[in-house]
Amino acid sequence: MNQARRISQAVSVAPIMIALIILFMGGLGIGPTTLGSWFFVTEDFQYTDADSDALSNLVEKSHYNYYFEEADVVQYAATEGPDLGASTESSISYTETGYELRSPVFYNISLLFYAALFISIVSSILLFVLDYFWKDIVNRKLVPGLRKNDVLGVIFGGYAAVIVFALFVGVYTVMAIPDAMHQDHLGWEKECLYPDDMTIGGSSVCGETEGETRYFDGKEAILNSKWTFGPGFILFLSGVLGPSLYLLSTTYSRFEAESERISSISQEPELFFDPDAKLLFDINTGEVLGSFQYEGEDRNLFFDEDAMILWDEDTGDVLYGGPSDDATESVASD
Repeated sequence: MNQARRISQAVSVAPIMIALIILFMGGLGIGPTTLGSWFFVTEDFQYTDADSDALSNLVEKSHYNYYFEEADVVQYAATEGPDLGASTESSISYTETGYELRSPVFYNISLLFYAALFISIVSSILLFVLDYFWKDIVNRKLVPGLRKNDVLGVIFGGYAAVIVFALFVGVYTVMAIPDAMHQDHLGWEKECLYPDDMTIGGSSVCGETEGETRYFDGKEAILNSKWTFGPGFILFLSGVLGPSLYLLSTTYSRFEAESERISSISQEPELFFDPDAKLLFDINTGEVLGSFQYEGEDRNLFFDEDAMILWDEDTGDVLYGGPSDDATESVASD
C-alpha cells in the first residue's frame, strides 16, 4: 500500500477524533473557558450604590460556557480590584426558564454535529474496507455486482455531505445564537447587554453614561458583557472541514484512476460463474453478464474458465460463449 493511502486513512480518522474530544473531553479548561465550549460569555457588574460604602466599587463576575445540552456557570463573589473572589460553579439546563430560544438552537446544532460525525465514521470505515478488504470481498464474491468505483462514489458523497453539514453548522451558529441570546434576555435585568444587533463576537456596557441607571439584583450597577464562539466551535470547523476537503479531493482522484484502469482493461474479462445463484459476472468490474436462474428449472450448468464458455450439460446448449460471441450474448440477456 502506498504512502498516499496511509495518509488518507489517518486523515479520515481526524474528524472523528475531533468530535469525540469535543464530546467527552470538553470539560478540560482553557483559561476561563473549556475545550468543548461552543459559546462563551463573561459578565461583570460593578456596583455603584453611593449610599452604601459596602457595595461601592465592588465587582461581581460570571463566566458562561454553553454546550449542546446545558450551560456551565462560574460565579465569582464581589471583590474590589481585578482579583476574582470565591467561585461557585453550577450547571443550567436549557429546559429552565429564560432559555426558551437558546434551547432549540443548541439542540439543532447538536443534530448537525452528530450527523456529520456519523457520516464521517461510515466514510472512514468504507475507506479502510476498500484499502484492506476489497480483494477478499471480490474473491469471495460477497457482493456480486459491486464495483470499487461504487464504493468510492459513496465515500465521495459522504465527505461532500460532511462539508455541507459543517458549513451549515458554522452559518447557523453565527446567525442563530446571537439572536437567541437577545430574545431570551428581553424583559430581564440584563436585556441591555444583548441588543438586537449583536453578532457572534462582541461586548456591551450598560449604566456607564451619566443619567443611565441600571440595576442588578436590585442594586445600582454598571453592567458589562463580552461574548464569542468557544474552542469547541473552532475545533469542529477546522478539524472537520480541513480533513474532509482533503479526502474529497483524494477520493475523486482515486475514482478517476479506477475509471481509467477499467477502461484500459483488455477486452478479455476475468469471469466467474456462481453455480448456486446461477450468475455469471466479471470479477474486475463486478458487472453481471447474465443470470441463468429459471423458475421451476434445475439445470446442470458448467462453466469452462479457460475457454470462458458456459453450457447446459443436460442439453449441450452453449449459454455464454464469451463477450465476442453475439449469439451467446443474446442468449445470456434473455
